[in-house]
Amino acid sequence: MSERLIAPLDEARILRYWRVFGRLVLLVTLVVAGWISLDRALRQRYDFHHFYLDAAYVWAHGALNPVLDAEDADATRQLPFYLPTVPLALAPLAAGGPTVASWLWAGLQVLAMGYCFYRLHQMARRFSGAAHAPFVLTVVVLVSLPATLEAIKFNQLSWFTLALVLGGLAALDRDRAVRAGTLLACAAVLKLLPAIFAGWLLIKRRWAALGAFVVATLVITWVPTSLCFGFEQTVRYHGEWWAHNIAGKAVHERGSDDDPMVVHFADRRNQSIPAVFARLFDPDNPQRVAFQPTQLAATTARWAAIALMFLLLAAYLWVVRKPWSTLDAWQRWGEAAITASAMFVFAPLSRTYYLVWTLPLLVVIGCAGLPAPDRNDRQPMTLLAPLALLIWLSGMIAWAWPTMRAYGVHLWMLIALCALLARVMRLSLPLSAREA
Repeated sequence: MSERLIAPLDEARILRYWRVFGRLVLLVTLVVAGWISLDRALRQRYDFHHFYLDAAYVWAHGALNPVLDAEDADATRQLPFYLPTVPLALAPLAAGGPTVASWLWAGLQVLAMGYCFYRLHQMARRFSGAAHAPFVLTVVVLVSLPATLEAIKFNQLSWFTLALVLGGLAALDRDRAVRAGTLLACAAVLKLLPAIFAGWLLIKRRWAALGAFVVATLVITWVPTSLCFGFEQTVRYHGEWWAHNIAGKAVHERGSDDDPMVVHFADRRNQSIPAVFARLFDPDNPQRVAFQPTQLAATTARWAAIALMFLLLAAYLWVVRKPWSTLDAWQRWGEAAITASAMFVFAPLSRTYYLVWTLPLLVVIGCAGLPAPDRNDRQPMTLLAPLALLIWLSGMIAWAWPTMRAYGVHLWMLIALCALLARVMRLSLPLSAREA
């Protein structure tokens, strides 16, 4: 009897325990996330408040709020950064009032998160096998809890965006090009940043998916708004969006430090390269860090940020340069994961709730060193996967120190992780491809 008690557990039993434990972790995560989302929404906290105000205005008046600047912040248009299609799509939420909208919003958040977990599990199952997939997904969910709960706390569109991106990539993987392009277009219209996938599809020469992306973007952007607001109003709304976000003054030219737009971009939570460089090097920046490595004029700091962005863009283009037909499925998903993370790296306004877009990257790296059913000659990843985990955990721990966020810890974390995955993708090529 004692021998049976102290006998080591066999691998199958360990994996079975992980499967049960993983389901419990996912269930608890979804329940907690739903409660946080609902609590914030019922109290009109964080971004749900802004989404609801614009949705309610559209539902009541059949138009976007014409007020773009007022002393009462709740009286202005809440979503000037979003295309006019977005508040129109959200308008039905307001039909039953704020309480019903809060419950619907929390439910949709949980559904989007659950779908993302499902797609991530499918990725892990494909590239690490059915036995190891629960282990990979459970570890990824556990180590990413700070990012997961941050996205839920703000009740933003991050989970919806990731769900659309993962759905589009899964469709592309199954050669359903029109569905893939349409879903990626929906993500781009919703949050703009996924438009980077149009460039990726172009490089991969997935012409049908790219064509569907372009057509779907035009249809979703113009048809619903033209039907509901009228074509002339739609043109005016898009003109206002363009003037506010593209053609208007740059943030650094807008004037005083207490300008709401300046404060919005300069906040330490903005992990974008221009914002981080301004805090690191500009001595006159209102959010500058206590210890600046060196001090540069504001213009010089901006040009340095632009130079780094161009270098990173060149590196990204080099990593994804090969056409679709020359890559295996794992490498395609690796490139897609890097592209999803690039939405954070290249964004002019990078909030920490965007970090959930990095979950595919963590899953791909987690599968890198595990033998897959269709790639038995995959090379072991030695210390690269543990190193990636250490980098990610360091970024999650740094969440507790606002000073670390001011230094751009999550920006540097993502750049390092993308570089590691690019290296892993090279090392994990089949032997025949590496020798060629």
